[in-house]
Amino acid sequence: MATPTVKESPIRVRLSGLADLAPADLDEVDFHAWLTAPIAGEPLYKRTLQVLLPLRIAELVLEPGPVGEAVLRLFEQRPIYNLKARMAPTAHATSPENMATLVVPVGGLLEADLAGLQARGEAGVRIERTPVSLPLQEGRRAEIVYLPPGHSAEEINPGEPALDEYTYVPPILRATNHSVALRETAQRALENDLQAFPPVGEWREDLLLGNGAEVHPSVRVIGKAAVGAGSVVGPAVVLGHGAMVGEGCKIGSGAHLTHAMVLDGTEVTADSRLLGLVHLPSGREV
Repeated sequence: MATPTVKESPIRVRLSGLADLAPADLDEVDFHAWLTAPIAGEPLYKRTLQVLLPLRIAELVLEPGPVGEAVLRLFEQRPIYNLKARMAPTAHATSPENMATLVVPVGGLLEADLAGLQARGEAGVRIERTPVSLPLQEGRRAEIVYLPPGHSAEEINPGEPALDEYTYVPPILRATNHSVALRETAQRALENDLQAFPPVGEWREDLLLGNGAEVHPSVRVIGKAAVGAGSVVGPAVVLGHGAMVGEGCKIGSGAHLTHAMVLDGTEVTADSRLLGLVHLPSGREV
């Protein structure tokens, strides 16, 4: 099948499912730490947005609500890939007359052939709905929706099956409200993505160190691990494979971290064992 020709028209991206971006019932400090979780030098929200870079995006539209407002504040604090963001006025996505809209469910970490998805939609004027799966959330349905100019999501009949007549690589969603997905993303970043996205910091053998990070000489590193800027790792600590320590953290002596993430501003007490979990600033583990 021939590849559709992509028209030279602007597109905006609407990020949906933002409320699913983190575990439920996090306080403001924990949520901010989760959203900015360092993935090999890049915060989680930047890693999530990287997949959008190949598109000719005119604007980024966020869903109304406290989660969307938190993300918008991040955009206001610092530039993010030169993207411009704003809050949607309503809960329904509508395309301006001169612009198409791609509705992207970023409630999970999104890896998708979005450029191909855009090409699919631009091959015609119809609404394109591409089903995606949330493997860690049984029973949930999610779709990436392409809305041609002037069309609204209200036109979609949820009872009708989505059209999938093309052969592009299907999008994948990794649910971020399960700690395993966040850890897997961090490990993929450490192991595979560093050439494409250079980390912030420097490598010391298998340990990635951010600016000003202090690691005691007695610390053992087993496999690839990372310590964020300004963090202090005490004596006799073991950083096992996939250990990710955020910025401004304190890791007490004798602690052992393997396949675990410690988010920004967290203090880990001496002799703690963090195996396969995410540790939040409040002390909560998920």
